[in-house]
Amino acid sequence: MKHKNGNGFPYYLSLDEAKEKGFTPIKVRSLLEFYTLRGRTTNLIRANYEPIPDLKYCVLAYKNDEQKEDRYYVRTFAGYPIGDLYFYERSLTFSGEDESVESLRQHVQSERVWLLLNKGQITHISKMLERLWNANLKDEGKVSYRCYIRIAELSLKMEDFTINQKNITGYKTAIRLMEEKINNLWKAVYNNRCV
Repeated sequence: MKHKNGNGFPYYLSLDEAKEKGFTPIKVRSLLEFYTLRGRTTNLIRANYEPIPDLKYCVLAYKNDEQKEDRYYVRTFAGYPIGDLYFYERSLTFSGEDESVESLRQHVQSERVWLLLNKGQITHISKMLERLWNANLKDEGKVSYRCYIRIAELSLKMEDFTINQKNITGYKTAIRLMEEKINNLWKAVYNNRCV
């Protein structure tokens, strides 16, 4: 059952209450989990990512003098562009100083955030993971969500590195090492050894 505090903010007392409402809670370990690949794309580049539509998440607030129990406050993701939240870089629309973005980043870093995925979102992510397998590996299968996040983070890091670090010493070596890591992760995925 969803509750409300004195200010009208909704919360759950446990993640089981969210499950009863039809959500699947997923602990957030990376800011990239707020995003999905656009359409049927399988290329893990920045331009292909968009916020998961209608995404809800909860933030754990530990008990204190005012509240006698832990609470999972429910929020709706504001749909920040990937450059704002994940890369935290300045642009024409983002000053690089946004309290709500900073707050969400801090909560994720302190491991107090869970995505609340509905059935439609779970189905969409599952199909995306199948497409990624089929585009990168032989046979039929599905990439595990954790492995997908690790590969996607490395791919985005490599893309960002190629754009912003072209003129540094050791550039080609760094790119080769990142490509090796990504290839090794795909091999681990195929051999069911990616954790």
